[in-house]
Amino acid sequence: MATFLGSFSGKHHQIQRPTVFARRKFGLGCVWYTGQFYALYFLQSVLKVDFLTANVCVAVALAIGTPLIVVSGALSDRIGRRPLIVTGLSLAAAL
Repeated sequence: MATFLGSFSGKHHQIQRPTVFARRKFGLGCVWYTGQFYALYFLQSVLKVDFLTANVCVAVALAIGTPLIVVSGALSDRIGRRPLIVTGLSLAAAL
């Protein structure tokens, strides 16, 4: 038994702490999915949209929004984050 437990005492067997990138990715994923579920809840509970219509609206929004994350990431690398954020906020305010 002692040799079995002793085999786990080396440094290479220790569990690594999550990196900053992994923590940020997890946080962004939580925010993304929470926003989608809240939008679905808001459509059904507050606006009284029927089940099928609300789910189709959220599904279409996800189908359009998910690929745009990759496109906006590449665009952000090319022109910078600030112009992209200002443009997005301006469009949101105008609509």
